[in-house]
Amino acid sequence: MADNVRRFRTGDGFYIPAPQSQPAPSPIPPALRVNGRVERSSVRRHELERVSASRWPPVGHRTVLVIGGGSVGSHVAYGLAQLNYRLVVMDGELVEPSNIEGGRSAFLPETIGMHKPTALAHTLRRLGLEVEIVTLCRKTQDFTDQEIRALAAQSSAVLASFDEPEQLLRINRLLYSLCPVVYPFFHQGARSGTVVGTAPGRSPCFACSMGIRAPDQLRTLHAEPGFPPDIRRLADMAVRVISWLCAEQGSEAAELLDPSRNIIFLENRPSGSAQRALAVRLLEADRNPECDVCSVNSSSAKGR
Repeated sequence: MADNVRRFRTGDGFYIPAPQSQPAPSPIPPALRVNGRVERSSVRRHELERVSASRWPPVGHRTVLVIGGGSVGSHVAYGLAQLNYRLVVMDGELVEPSNIEGGRSAFLPETIGMHKPTALAHTLRRLGLEVEIVTLCRKTQDFTDQEIRALAAQSSAVLASFDEPEQLLRINRLLYSLCPVVYPFFHQGARSGTVVGTAPGRSPCFACSMGIRAPDQLRTLHAEPGFPPDIRRLADMAVRVISWLCAEQGSEAAELLDPSRNIIFLENRPSGSAQRALAVRLLEADRNPECDVCSVNSSSAKGR
């Protein structure tokens, strides 16, 4: 395995930055629907931010829970909105000027100072996307295990696009057996990027895919500079993986992913040729036989 991939799997340089048909009527209560008017809805802000997933009826297929609305997360949310996915966005941070410099994120300039979920709803509306979106302006650690599992249970897939190692492993532990989860991130200098997709019982979990067992084995790189086209390329791949994981079993899209090769490695920097600079590789993860997340959920230790 190449050295840069080996460094990725040992946690060195780890960085996580967000079918056309008529959509079915929204099962989300009208007071929680956001077409850019959430701030003026009948739901008071503290009620919206503390809303429990148990208040919503199951929405099933074509809903994605987006945990983290930063650079990659916001671009992924934009791509999913174009495909008519419903969105539930969790993030407790505010949009800062650095977030919009050079197109690092999908946010518009006028959203500076807004919570990222609210800013995302505003941006999607201004760009002409009539998307159903619920904004939860709290950090991941402010949600209980029960709330996170309830939100995921009502979703087709989860995007985990944030950079807190302890919370990433918590999401892995809580959601691996429940629904597909996609983890996009860059390596140091954004020279390359990776999308890890986990599917219940069919692929290794996130911890096994990364080759780690503890949060301190992940190293976070805050405010890492990234070439905007590289950010959008990684986000586009994450959108594709989510749509493939959400595809009906037996469909052509569902066959595009091999669950045993759930790591998609993107080369972003020229290294000898344009072909290599645009290389996409599928990597096979080693399942830890002692893992208490995925080994107990699968009849085999590894898809060979």
